[in-house]
Amino acid sequence: MKIVANKPREGFLGEFAVNNKLIRIYQGDITNLAADVIVSSDDTYLSMRGGVSRRIRRIGGEEIYTESQNFRNFNSLSIGDVVVTSAGNLPTKKIFHSAVIDWQLELFPSPNIINEVVHNCLEKGNHYGYKTIVFPLLGTGAGCLDKQIAWETILKKVIIDLSDENQNVCEVVVALYEREIINELNIQNFLEKIQKNG
Repeated sequence: MKIVANKPREGFLGEFAVNNKLIRIYQGDITNLAADVIVSSDDTYLSMRGGVSRRIRRIGGEEIYTESQNFRNFNSLSIGDVVVTSAGNLPTKKIFHSAVIDWQLELFPSPNIINEVVHNCLEKGNHYGYKTIVFPLLGTGAGCLDKQIAWETILKKVIIDLSDENQNVCEVVVALYEREIINELNIQNFLEKIQKNG
C-alpha cells in the first residue's frame, strides 16, 4: 500500500504483523491511500453527508454516491451491513460503505456494531480476493462513538480476523485523520508495547 498525495506531517506511524499479515497505522487523509478497498463510515441511507463518507464523496466524485443510491433504491439496509461500490476518482478499487448508524431506529455505533462491520468488510475483502483494506475510526463522526473505544474495537477485531489461516487480506490500515488523535489514543506507546512484547 502506498501514499499517493502525501501532505506535511502525514504518514505511516508504525506497523506490526499478525499471522504473517500486516497491520499498519496511518495518520492523515484516508483518500490519499492507494489500496484495494477503502471503508466508508455511513448511515443506513448511505447519505455520505458527514465525516469520512463526505470526504470520500467529495474527492472520489458524485458517481460513488450515485452508485450507492442506485443500490439503496432496490435494497433496504440494516445497521452493520456493508455495500460495495466503485471508487470513482480515488486510487483504490472499491469503496465498502458500512452502515454504522440507523437514524430511523435511533441505533448508534457500539462495539458490537463496529465488530460486525469490521468482520463483514474483511469477509467481503476475502471473498472478492482483495489484499489491502483501509479502515477509518468507524462511528466516531456523526455517530459520536468514543475514539478510544472505536480504536480498540477495530484493532482487536482486525487481529482476530487476520489470525484466520483462510484470510486472503494480507494488509490492513487503520487511518487516523486528525493529528491530535495520535496523542489522545497514545499511539506511540501502543506501538512500543507491540514491538517490545511481540
